Amino acid sequence: MNEPRDRIADLIRGAGQRPEPSAGVYERLRLGAHAQWQAGLRERRRRRFLAIAAGVALLGIGTAFFPLLVSTPEPVFVARLTQAADHQIVRARDGADALDSELIGVGDELRTSESQGITLAQLPNGTTSLRLAAHTRVRWKSAGRVERLAGAIYVDTSHGAPGAGMAQPARDPLVIEVGEARIEHIGTQFMAVRRGNEVEVHVRDGQVRVTLGTDSRRLARGESAILRATGGSIQAGRDGAADPAWKWADALAPRVPIEGRDLLSVLRTLAYQSGLELRFATPALETAAASTTLHGPVLNLPPRETMRALLTSSGLGMTEDAGTATISAP
Repeated sequence: MNEPRDRIADLIRGAGQRPEPSAGVYERLRLGAHAQWQAGLRERRRRRFLAIAAGVALLGIGTAFFPLLVSTPEPVFVARLTQAADHQIVRARDGADALDSELIGVGDELRTSESQGITLAQLPNGTTSLRLAAHTRVRWKSAGRVERLAGAIYVDTSHGAPGAGMAQPARDPLVIEVGEARIEHIGTQFMAVRRGNEVEVHVRDGQVRVTLGTDSRRLARGESAILRATGGSIQAGRDGAADPAWKWADALAPRVPIEGRDLLSVLRTLAYQSGLELRFATPALETAAASTTLHGPVLNLPPRETMRALLTSSGLGMTEDAGTATISAP
């Protein structure tokens, strides 16, 4: 019985000690294991939800003839983490962590680490996504009201994305509060950063309404504003899609699948993520991009860098000017 084990031991000793894995390998293994663990949690939560829903349905039948004169309660959860990253959630309700560690509830405060940002999706529709920079703190005051306590927040309602219909109003109303300032999106990509007593608002796409005291203004694509608490003033300005202020948010942008998709649709998605208007030097180039099928894995690059990599591999080039990306043949 012991002979096979001895032979295996001899083989292991003969192979010698393997080299120590790098820190990067350890991190990938950790993230992979975390993702598998989260997937298992989601499946268990889904089953639990179905069981609870069935019980609630039966309860509703039994109480249909006894309506309660009470208001609809605030939704328990209002946002979901969509990225594995270091963070801390300060719960407003005891025991909430036991229900779901990925969900944010009313009154909860989310804190990112000093070195890593994070992404979230607003519930229930999930059409509004949030990106929080490193060293950022936000608190959900209600389902549609988020208080930014520190750091920077990026909002993308996804209504300007290709095929989403820019003319449609946002389905997930959301107000960002920064001190005394209020920022309301109107089908938008925008960013809000607090620096001392000032709040910087940058609009990449669509429109936002900023309010400070009795002063209220609308900002459109490419416009920015500085809201000063002292004196209650709003100073408007302009910035470009390639402004360095967007760099941290672009690093957190969702990666775009390319396998089996045509180059044109992928470029439109990446241009939207980069805050760029996409143009082609000639109609023939646009037609060629639509008929070019891409193959390969997802590129782990920010959207603008992914655009350039795909264009280079397709024998095309790109120039940027005033928020417009023009695709041309070299």
